[in-house]
Amino acid sequence: MNLFNKLCFSPSFKLFNVSLSIAQRQRAFLSLLLSLFLPACNSQNLPYGISYDTNDFKGIVVADEPNATIVAKDVLQNGGNAFDAATAMAFTLAVTLPSRAGIGSSGFCQVYSPDNNLNSILNFIYQDELSSFAVPAMPRAMMALHAKGGNWKWESVLSPAEKLAKRGFVVSKTLEIDANLVPTEYNAQFKEGNIVLQQDLASSIALLRSKGIAGLYTSSGAKRFLEAAELKKIAFSPEKLRNFVPIWQEPQKIDFDNETIYFPKQNILEQDIQNLWENYQNNEYTSIKNQKNIPDGTGFAVADANGNAVTCVFSMGSLFGTQTKLAGTGILIAKPLKIPTDNLATILVVNDNVNEFRYAGYASSTSSTENILKTTADTLINKNQLKINFEKNENIPENSAVIYCPEGLPPNPESCTFSLDNRSFGMGYRIGDS
Repeated sequence: MNLFNKLCFSPSFKLFNVSLSIAQRQRAFLSLLLSLFLPACNSQNLPYGISYDTNDFKGIVVADEPNATIVAKDVLQNGGNAFDAATAMAFTLAVTLPSRAGIGSSGFCQVYSPDNNLNSILNFIYQDELSSFAVPAMPRAMMALHAKGGNWKWESVLSPAEKLAKRGFVVSKTLEIDANLVPTEYNAQFKEGNIVLQQDLASSIALLRSKGIAGLYTSSGAKRFLEAAELKKIAFSPEKLRNFVPIWQEPQKIDFDNETIYFPKQNILEQDIQNLWENYQNNEYTSIKNQKNIPDGTGFAVADANGNAVTCVFSMGSLFGTQTKLAGTGILIAKPLKIPTDNLATILVVNDNVNEFRYAGYASSTSSTENILKTTADTLINKNQLKINFEKNENIPENSAVIYCPEGLPPNPESCTFSLDNRSFGMGYRIGDS
């Protein structure tokens, strides 16, 4: 009897000393075949654009890279909240979009939770004018983000990214475009539809999953990282790793009708943005131009059924950062960012009177703050001008996206929708329970 017949049809066969039904054995055999041959094969291309479930609302998410959206969908469908989904997405992007959001990336997040009236900015931009190499900021920031409001265990939110790195992920069009813009060793590997394994990166994520901060910033994890950096003649030190800490900050705000618009302090002065908003209200502004930029950043926005919301942006300083990968770790080293940074922006709109989420957006291209503010004005002031109804929209600035719940979360999830830049290859999902 050959292996297939023995495994799939023999009534006495046991797998791992456990009795299985014929249907279970057939599925196990298929999984075995996939695990053996999938890394060597091409897969169908990832879905882009829009998707939604019409059944019970679990959340809504949009991102520049489809793998991240799919991971967030799974987290929200299985009981995770927006903080869990955002953490899982950040580590997924480190695997599937290392050109813009690797382990080495810097950035910031805006968060909102109606339960404890949390409304804050997490700044994890690494600055060092004396160095060309940035200490990896993203993992420690995501630890802080998850600790702030996550429901799942830390190990669970890192598991999807670790599996994608270890077992292989499908290359998106977004990553292929980035690889073609920067001539590197990655051009041949990062072709849309290819399945890529990153075993060294999987081991780094596994250390962060199992050891937390000691997986990279202190103890044996820091020793491993510093030894790999030394081989590349990068002058990191234990103090640089240990002393980097992301900062929680109060957002700037603008009042609009019964709602409040919140945005980070590091991009533009409050008075300047207040003046811009007043011009938008008086229709004294030009329409968003479809300018073409070479992006070096990315982002996402996610909200759950309870009204928790997180929107984040990331950058490696330039595509693929310094293009220096540390041996044995799979970690690309980024360039330090400068403040203020014009090419990263986030925004959140909340009704503080009734503690309801209304709107979240991000942008990661030239004039990001001004562009995302224009998009917000088009949405809140001229609701008919911006057609947000599961559409990719030419009025959305490049490398940006928004979520809009005009009647508020958590009470009216049926009002929630999103919009994407129609030049991108990102993905949005309105998530149900199946």
